[in-house]
Amino acid sequence: MNLRPYQREFVEGLREKIRQGHKRIVGVLPTGAGKTVVGSYLVQSSVERDNLTWWLAHRKELIDQPSKTFHDFDIPHSFIRSKYPYREGSMVQIGSIPTVAKRLGKLVRPRLMIMDEGHHIGAATWQSILDDNPDAVVIFLTATPIRLDGQGMGNWATAMVVGPSTRELMDMGYLCDYKMYAPPKQLDLSGIGRQAGDYRKKALADALNKPSITGDAITHYKQICDGEKGIVFCVNVQHSKDTAQRFCEAGVKCEHIDGTMPPALRDAIMRRFRAGETTLLSNVDLFDEGLDVPDVVVVIGLRPSKSMSKILQQWGRALRMFPGKECAYILDHAGNSNATWRDHEGCDQPVGLPDDERQWTLEDGLRRKKSEASTVVTKTCPECLYVYRPAPRCPQCGHSAPVQAREIEVVEGELEEVKRQERVAKKEARMEVGRAETFEELLAIEKERGYKNGWARIRWAQKSKRRN
Repeated sequence: MNLRPYQREFVEGLREKIRQGHKRIVGVLPTGAGKTVVGSYLVQSSVERDNLTWWLAHRKELIDQPSKTFHDFDIPHSFIRSKYPYREGSMVQIGSIPTVAKRLGKLVRPRLMIMDEGHHIGAATWQSILDDNPDAVVIFLTATPIRLDGQGMGNWATAMVVGPSTRELMDMGYLCDYKMYAPPKQLDLSGIGRQAGDYRKKALADALNKPSITGDAITHYKQICDGEKGIVFCVNVQHSKDTAQRFCEAGVKCEHIDGTMPPALRDAIMRRFRAGETTLLSNVDLFDEGLDVPDVVVVIGLRPSKSMSKILQQWGRALRMFPGKECAYILDHAGNSNATWRDHEGCDQPVGLPDDERQWTLEDGLRRKKSEASTVVTKTCPECLYVYRPAPRCPQCGHSAPVQAREIEVVEGELEEVKRQERVAKKEARMEVGRAETFEELLAIEKERGYKNGWARIRWAQKSKRRN
């Protein structure tokens, strides 16, 4: 089995942690970097040492994909899953986490467990499997080792191995570069309640399942990347069905798919999509993880979320390389690039762009890599909507326009391409809060910015709690 250089380095990093005595290890590789291939290599190496090995996942798609990869690499395997063939003597078992949890005590314990999409750890079924296998080495594979509730994976693991970043893989030619377009103004979600940390789906659907919003998505798809294969992420099943119907009415072949469909129907829809008979595939949360269709060029986001993991996983569906694919398009109608997560300092931070540098950690929350704040201002050409650094003329179409400090010209209803130089002032303001070391400094910020009385007291309490 031939691994790419960074994959070999990643595997060696995991092995070194095991040699050091760690039994619970988080392995981080970006979406599209080949987690399944790396995992297959680990499985094959484990079996060569006569170690019983489990590959565990929580959804059908995450079970079918490794099985196909194991077949490709001639790795014999069995299944621990309802209605799948089970052979007790097989050295490799691909297991459904709910099924394995129900059969604990009846199964021979493995020496190695690989838990796919390991950021879901913390659920009762996952925990019961860990508790029943205290002596097994467990590798939590994930592209996004961060939970919606902010808990760090250090609550379950003692070590972390991080592979190259998304930007590094793009620069090496292993992932496709992208262009992101987002609404000039974020959707007003102030009246949408929360459930388990994320937006309530029904309220979101009522707010977003409107012909005007879907109409904008259709219009911009046709303007920016008409005819390209893509995935649409919606709020709930009805929203997805309606969206698929409206795309079809506009002449774009789009099919809806969801987890309640019979397996045969889902498989047929997927066959048509893979074959190119269907241009767009509309779903809810079915393809956040595990979908490997490298010729997907477009991701259309119609589902706002507070989950960084969900957002990055969705965007990553379009970043795989494919012959003839020049770049990916991310149409962020949900405004998720402006969504926020909670950092170590208790501040709300924007999710940002797919290739922003992120410093993954086992601690609660997540840190951004430190870098100097950019002072470069971007400008949107009013003629072609191309975003560029200040210059006398638009480098795309040659349009001449005056440069305005920190103003981005917007054509109503159009999308503007997002660049990482945006929101510099806001970022510096957040960093100032993070650097404050006394209550008096926070109080000064509260007064200077006109925040509500009590803001400094709440921030100081949060800082004090973390320090203790």
